[in-house]
Amino acid sequence: VLRASDEIRAEYLLVWINREEIRKIAASNMTGSSGHRRVPEYFYQQLPIPDAPIDVIKKIVADCSKEESKYQDCLSQIGSLQNELNALLVDSHSKATINLRLDNEQIFDLSIGRRVLRSELKKDGEYEVYSANVFEPFGRVNASLLSDFTTPSVLWGIDGDWMVNHLPAERPFHPTDHCGVIKVLDENVVLSKYLVYPLLKAGEHERFSRANRASTERIKALIIRVPSIDIQRETIAKVLDIENKIEELKQQIAECQSRKQSILDKYLK
Repeated sequence: VLRASDEIRAEYLLVWINREEIRKIAASNMTGSSGHRRVPEYFYQQLPIPDAPIDVIKKIVADCSKEESKYQDCLSQIGSLQNELNALLVDSHSKATINLRLDNEQIFDLSIGRRVLRSELKKDGEYEVYSANVFEPFGRVNASLLSDFTTPSVLWGIDGDWMVNHLPAERPFHPTDHCGVIKVLDENVVLSKYLVYPLLKAGEHERFSRANRASTERIKALIIRVPSIDIQRETIAKVLDIENKIEELKQQIAECQSRKQSILDKYLK
């Protein structure tokens, strides 16, 4: 808990410390083991916060409040769109009539990645590195276990929180030994992007987790249900439209954050 001497200074404090720059520095100063990492108290104790006359602080807070309103509106719209997306997928999944085994080598190619040493990570590496968190690459390397990126990939986290993600074609990456990769060999049966949802649900049913690893053998043993390819295509077209709207809103959020920084620079220079 951080407290200021009055409400307006508290709002100013929030604007200052809630910037992406501060978040990144705070994250790099975390202590503790994996899963229990915390930003230590001393990080905030030694964090320099520029002071300013009260009239300047009031202007900063007033201008940033306008951006915060836009920011919150975008978040609300994203929440509504995500609910719409989930309802769409639930409805489509309810129409599933086709059973598919993930060990069917005519349709699916499954593989796992290779361990990456910290010394292999390169700031400007050609390939993003995905591990158990299949949504956030944790670095880049100059070589990949994979060589063909002409088709999409479906990633699953082997021994972390159960996650499934889709990477489009021509997106070069390297999977670690905590990341599994599925290539769909016949998209007349199942679309790779559609596969994400039934695979996610099947993994939730199996309760895959850090303790209950989603090994290749367990994934191959899964049977998923999908609707007809026409329903899949119709669903994915709507999914892509919603995802594009969400990305536009995320860009607006980033612009709000940038304008907040510009406001601080304007008054505190």
